[in-house]
Amino acid sequence: MLDEARLAHIAQLYGRAVAAADPLRVGQWHERDLTTQQLRLLLCLRSNEGASLGELASALGVSAPTMSGLVDRLVRQGLVRRSDDEADRRVVRHHLTPEGQALVGEVARIGRAWIERVLDRLTPEEVDAVERGLALFVEAAEQEKETYERTASPGG
Repeated sequence: MLDEARLAHIAQLYGRAVAAADPLRVGQWHERDLTTQQLRLLLCLRSNEGASLGELASALGVSAPTMSGLVDRLVRQGLVRRSDDEADRRVVRHHLTPEGQALVGEVARIGRAWIERVLDRLTPEEVDAVERGLALFVEAAEQEKETYERTASPGG
């Protein structure tokens, strides 16, 4: 178990790392008049093309009515389109429009370029350490998320 001072220091470093990228991310959201949740939805649709409203709500951890409002706004902005499910007419599928795909691609490109510039400031050994540390952090975070989801579910 970590002592309180070290935990506080690591949490502070994590917060500073996230905050360092905020101006980049906020600029992208502001230019398109997007909220954080809307951008998360667009990114989710990029990897879950054709997802239903329930699938999207579950993936982002929000209620179906909340997701419906998010989708409605993105449809009005021309970033998402709906289609009927061919196998089940009761299900509506969601897709990025070409404009939505371009926006998500641009956000990803800008983020990747920023990360590349940051990593270029490090030695190859430091980049290796960052990669190892992030891989371990993500693995532990995903395990914690699974544990949380199991214990938070009604059957868990």
